[in-house]
Amino acid sequence: MEYTITRTTDSDELMHYGVAGMKWGVMRRSSEEKAAARRVKGEKKQTKIVKKQNIIKNDNEYQKQRIRDGVQTRNKINAEKLASKAEKARIDRKIALDKQWTNLGKRRDQDKSFYLNARLKELEDYELRNESEIANAVMKLDINNQKLKDLDKKYERIGRKYLGDL
Repeated sequence: MEYTITRTTDSDELMHYGVAGMKWGVMRRSSEEKAAARRVKGEKKQTKIVKKQNIIKNDNEYQKQRIRDGVQTRNKINAEKLASKAEKARIDRKIALDKQWTNLGKRRDQDKSFYLNARLKELEDYELRNESEIANAVMKLDINNQKLKDLDKKYERIGRKYLGDL
């Protein structure tokens, strides 16, 4: 009796034509391909860093403009305070020294003095707010400069790592 062996192949069979020991989904690359992939990865990371640096530099320019505006405002406030103080001192001297007044004239000068005193307090409050804004802008500028230094170091490190300098 003779036996015949018949082979049947199902269409569900999975055939592997790879290299022995090869992992599924892992491609073997040459060293040149690996270096090119590293370069591309490094360039992408550096591009992200450059974008962050540009954002921070733009914010720095905004903070510098805030500081310039704050200093100009401070100068205007100081000039107005000086003029108001001089006017108030003149009126107060006039009230204290002048004996020949009508009640209406004296009351008008007292009202002016009171108004100037209130205006000086407003200017001092405005000056404090302005100084606070300048201080905040300077602090933000310092923080941004520190971030830029950190990004510069990171950029350099990535460049050495991914562009093959290490």
